[in-house]
Amino acid sequence: MVNVVDIRDLFSGTRQAISDLIEILDPRTTGKFFTNMRICPMKLSPIVIWVVASFITSAFLSSFIQDATVVNAILFAILIFAMWLGNYSTNLLLMSSYFFYLGCYLIGSAQKLDEISAIKLAFSYSLTSVLMLVCIGIIINKLQASLIQRQTSFAEGFSLAVFSFFPTLLSGVFLATQTTFVITLLFLAYCLYIFYKGIKIRFGFENSIKIFILSVFSSGLLGMIIFVTLVTFFGIERWYWGGAFPS
Repeated sequence: MVNVVDIRDLFSGTRQAISDLIEILDPRTTGKFFTNMRICPMKLSPIVIWVVASFITSAFLSSFIQDATVVNAILFAILIFAMWLGNYSTNLLLMSSYFFYLGCYLIGSAQKLDEISAIKLAFSYSLTSVLMLVCIGIIINKLQASLIQRQTSFAEGFSLAVFSFFPTLLSGVFLATQTTFVITLLFLAYCLYIFYKGIKIRFGFENSIKIFILSVFSSGLLGMIIFVTLVTFFGIERWYWGGAFPS
């Protein structure tokens, strides 16, 4: 079985991602997918490059350019370069987070924010989502001694997190309008169920609920801290706490 799909083989990677998406979302094949789940180790360097370069672009370069189209083009180029360096699981996470970015950017620019501030808000959401999934992988790996009765690895936890939640990130594009953003919430609810099911299959039923709760709440707490820090740094917290979505 192929464990890595190089981004340079675009069509093969796209077919694999679509196949995985269908198999994960179909209740009849979800169990089989996680039973035979490919363990795809995360490549750290592409994620670091994406985080650092995108942060510099959003936080500083955008202040000089003041053209949302150019800034978005630079961010997309950074994404493509990072994916060129990545492997299948890393690229799946980065690309799906870009759909989430698009939805957040469109809803932000359609409301009270100017386009540059909308970029900063969308990047805050996107970066937070990526780091939360990395956090889940770390937490699952750390729980092996206490709750998981076998040897695990960060790669296994990371793969489980990415495969469980990348449909939610893809559905983030539906955040673009107030009539469709509920679709993203439905995907999130369903993917939480998928994640719990994956935990039971990979790590056993006995401690599955404990692993699920610790993973979700710990990553959620980290995500909240990261997101609040970012929107405060970008200076958009006053608008955000006034309501990210139209009433």
